[in-house]
Amino acid sequence: MLLFTYGGKLEAWEQYGLIDRELGYYEKMFDAGLQHVDLMTYGHGQTERKINDRFRVLPKKWVNHDLIYSLLAPFAYWGAFRQCDIMKTNQSQGAWVGWLVKAMMWSKKLVVRCGWVRTEEMMRKDEGRSGINLRWHKLVERAAFTFANAIIVVSEIDKDYIVQRYQVCKSKIAIIPNSVDISLYQFDPKYFPATKPKRVLLIGRLVEMKNFQSVLQAVDGLEEVSEVVIAGDGPYRSELEEIAAGIGANVRFLSAIPNQSIPDELQKSDIFILPQLYASGMPKVLLEAMAVGVPVICSDIPVHRHLVKDGVNGFLCSESADSIRQILSQVCSLEESQHRDIVTLARADVEASHDMKANAQRELALFQSLVA
Repeated sequence: MLLFTYGGKLEAWEQYGLIDRELGYYEKMFDAGLQHVDLMTYGHGQTERKINDRFRVLPKKWVNHDLIYSLLAPFAYWGAFRQCDIMKTNQSQGAWVGWLVKAMMWSKKLVVRCGWVRTEEMMRKDEGRSGINLRWHKLVERAAFTFANAIIVVSEIDKDYIVQRYQVCKSKIAIIPNSVDISLYQFDPKYFPATKPKRVLLIGRLVEMKNFQSVLQAVDGLEEVSEVVIAGDGPYRSELEEIAAGIGANVRFLSAIPNQSIPDELQKSDIFILPQLYASGMPKVLLEAMAVGVPVICSDIPVHRHLVKDGVNGFLCSESADSIRQILSQVCSLEESQHRDIVTLARADVEASHDMKANAQRELALFQSLVA
């Protein structure tokens, strides 16, 4: 049973174009022997739809309030919890549903997956938590990791954070990196002439910490860039549109695009930039850009340095517009041979560590070890 992140809905996955990417991972597990997945969501029955016979959607019932529902869910779907072999959280937030079930059915196995770890910095900056509220959420995170039979993280950085912050035994934590469906994100190392004006692509939620504003300032008057495409939605869109209106560059905004359309947008682009100020986890969209053969530029923060070696399989920049502009000019002037070497190595790195089929099989093997 997949326990959705607290407040998460299948409807939202569809809205943001994530449903194929998220459920495709389990389709790979089906190929390897997984039998069935229940999806415990916070959506309503009239909006949460049936997917196929291997997925059963368990929408919110009895009450509308998310927190109260999360506490009642083990009773609302008692039979489904009794039947499942593994409870897995989609993120750590909301794992208390799994604790409650374990308190009543101790033999049930709980796997807490962290596609990104809720660091204290993120709780403070992104979630606006402080004081008693912050201490409470840190306590809830500690309980999630304590009650879990296994924890899945995407990198050694996140593993070390959990071990040091919450004193969790290392042997409980498995590293299974984020994945790309190699069959969908096909490699196309197209010719990259230095004289051609470049199409720059940004993908992500439109919030200030993504730092798209610095990219817009960086391309102001930069002749090598013909167009900047920003794909995504979020509360910072109006501020970005205001910045775009005041610069001398062609900027186009797209709404959130479905997962199946991302490869096409990447392949139409010449450079992909991910300049966010901070993060944990492992950005899937960065892996997807590396997979299709688009040169990537990303901010010089730990989660990016784990994937990108500057000048080898991509490029690192600081958060400032000046730094982004300098690296953009450097990438735009690459010789064809340099370009091909960089994107070919990036693709090889994705194939070696981030193939969805291989990682799904690894996760299924972890499940099997817990119920053996």
